[in-house]
Amino acid sequence: MALPLNMARLVANIDPGRVEPSSSVAPAVGDVVQLDQGTQDEDGRPMSLVYCRNPDGSLRWGALVYDHEIE
Repeated sequence: MALPLNMARLVANIDPGRVEPSSSVAPAVGDVVQLDQGTQDEDGRPMSLVYCRNPDGSLRWGALVYDHEIE
């Protein structure tokens, strides 16, 4: 099933150092995330700030992910 344009699916494990400390659970491959803002790392590789939400809209986790870690 296709996701809306502002959504993506996590396809790789994320380094725990890039997960926001306020996150209630750890990210898991297959989680659907909401895209927020694009950025880049210190080497110029593209990254995105993403959020995974619970069904009630509360924050499940947030993280900086490399673009190749989502689809």
